[in-house]
Amino acid sequence: MIVGEQHHSEKHGLLEHSNDEDNMPKQSTSIEDALPVYTPVDPNQETKRDEPAQVPDRRRKIRRAIKFGLCALAAFHLWRFVHHRYDGPPRFGFWHGHEEDGMMDSEDVTDEWVDGRYNFAYLDYKFAMAEGIDEDSLTEGSYTLGARPPSPPPAMPIGPPPHMPPPPHMPHHPDMPPPPHHPEPPHHPDRPHRPDRPHHPHKPEAFGLDDPEDPEDPHPHPPHGPYDPHDPPHHVTVECLSTEGESTPLTMQVPFVPSEDGFIPSGDLVDLENNVLEWTDPVTFNLSTSLKRLVVASHGPVAGSVHLRTDSALTDTLTYNVSVTDAELVKVCKLLHKGTFFGVAVVAEHRPMHPVPKAKIDIWFPTEAHIHAFTSHMGIFHHDVDDLSSIHFGKFQLGASNAAIHVDSLKAHVVQLKTTNGAIDVGTVSGNVVVLSTKNGKINGVFPEINGTLVTTTANAAITVNVTLFSPLDGEPQGPPGFHSVLKGGCHEREDKNVRWSRWIGGDRSERRARRKARKEARKAAGHGKAQGEGFEPHQKRGDGKANLVAVTTNGHVDVHTWLKSNTTGVFSVTAKSTNNAVEVGVLEQPVNSTLSVTATSSNARVGVGLHPAFEGEFIARTTNAKTELLETPNVSDPAGLHRERHILFHRYPNILMGSAYWGDKKKRGAAIVNTSNGGVQLAV
Repeated sequence: MIVGEQHHSEKHGLLEHSNDEDNMPKQSTSIEDALPVYTPVDPNQETKRDEPAQVPDRRRKIRRAIKFGLCALAAFHLWRFVHHRYDGPPRFGFWHGHEEDGMMDSEDVTDEWVDGRYNFAYLDYKFAMAEGIDEDSLTEGSYTLGARPPSPPPAMPIGPPPHMPPPPHMPHHPDMPPPPHHPEPPHHPDRPHRPDRPHHPHKPEAFGLDDPEDPEDPHPHPPHGPYDPHDPPHHVTVECLSTEGESTPLTMQVPFVPSEDGFIPSGDLVDLENNVLEWTDPVTFNLSTSLKRLVVASHGPVAGSVHLRTDSALTDTLTYNVSVTDAELVKVCKLLHKGTFFGVAVVAEHRPMHPVPKAKIDIWFPTEAHIHAFTSHMGIFHHDVDDLSSIHFGKFQLGASNAAIHVDSLKAHVVQLKTTNGAIDVGTVSGNVVVLSTKNGKINGVFPEINGTLVTTTANAAITVNVTLFSPLDGEPQGPPGFHSVLKGGCHEREDKNVRWSRWIGGDRSERRARRKARKEARKAAGHGKAQGEGFEPHQKRGDGKANLVAVTTNGHVDVHTWLKSNTTGVFSVTAKSTNNAVEVGVLEQPVNSTLSVTATSSNARVGVGLHPAFEGEFIARTTNAKTELLETPNVSDPAGLHRERHILFHRYPNILMGSAYWGDKKKRGAAIVNTSNGGVQLAV
């Protein structure tokens, strides 16, 4: 109690002298003086907390506006990246591939344009439809087949080395249990029973030939394992029968793919002009020109040349002359399908550390003949085609790899020349559907009569073509039978997307308004006429089909000169694309009142397009870091002879030039798109 009173008195003393600045409480060394002083707290009294100063309402609104603007800008750039690209129709998705991939086949064979690139699988699909065969008939009537994955060789007993004695026989211990019994798996009822047999890598049996030492086995194993009836339906069996009567299974793919199973060493140079080579006497075969398909093929590590020429002494047959350098490694075989002899193949066996054998094939055609289809399925074989313009081919296909293709003159309904790492040099080729495809090789050619479609594609090389393009008649197929129905069913929408406007970056409100107007007019010019009941593309007057010209490369110059012709008005489409190199397109002739769509694009290079005075429609030219130039041809008379006045209207915006050209009353018959980056643009109308 004394401590409490003393503490209470000291508290009153401090309160009485709190206003005196000089009066300070005395420090005490006692324990009572060190005790804290507690003030009673009223529970009903509200406690005030220190709150931060509130941000002004205006500043908070500014922050919200900035955040919203940044989010909207990010969403806009993301949408533009996902849905728009310069080099083709809109894509949906992030993964579009790389520009250096070039032209790649797509798994969807019903799409002509995939990710802005021409789909060659679609052409193969049209070729298959041209013959009027479906998936089931393809397995029966086709003479080529796809390679099946190799299966492991059958088990082979391995004996002890000759210098070691065999291990002694150990008697079975009575206390040890017997070894477990492993029964054989049940045999599949659909597969033929073939017991395992030893695999001899250097005997003819290992390469698919019958083993003369074991004639009792009627079912020799093919080189890729036993036959599986559950293979994909496009795999068919082709028997290769050599001149000695030996049977060899041969592997190909529909329609043809250069053979890549030859184990050819990297860097190996094939010199066919070497005079030191000793060639065997040629083996001669005669085939009838009335066959559905004539084939020449190669399989295995063999290289050489194929020469196609004419012989006036032949009438209804063609002759194969085949010479080889090593008869032990290279077998000259007949291709049989259901007992029908339809082609010749050279088959080589792989031997390590052995030079690649050579083969020389000469094929002689009659001077005048009608041949349904001729196919060359070769590996590293140079193709040389003489003047075959007097022969009418339904389908003419040449396939090779790492070799060039040269054609003097040729006429066919469908022409396909395909190779890699080699140039394609064409003198004159005419046809309804012509496709030239290579990589790392240039394409040069003159095409005096294309009644439908011409496609030329390469990579890292130039394209130079002079084309006379005819607009096919309505109802007349641009390819073999069935081709026009396939074309009408699936590619119109894709081609229309290809001529849609690409995205344009930035700009003020007037520029954006001009771009929207240009896109709207371009859609009308490109033919978004759903009211006419013909889908995305308006159907022109009877007698007007559509002709297509496509020239696409990367890192190479594109030079296209075309003459457009039609019996009536005509509808034409010209597409030229490249990267890191210039693109030049010249339309030297165009029918009056015809519809022309031109697309010329590149990057890091200049683009020049020259249109014929008969062109009528919208045009737009765009570039970055360079100027756009419009050239008007002076003193041009009316191509229709009606003394109409020429009108050219255009507007200039930063890096964009857009306008229209027409005779008399304004008509939107076509469209011209010229686009590049870091290079100048020149458009002549």
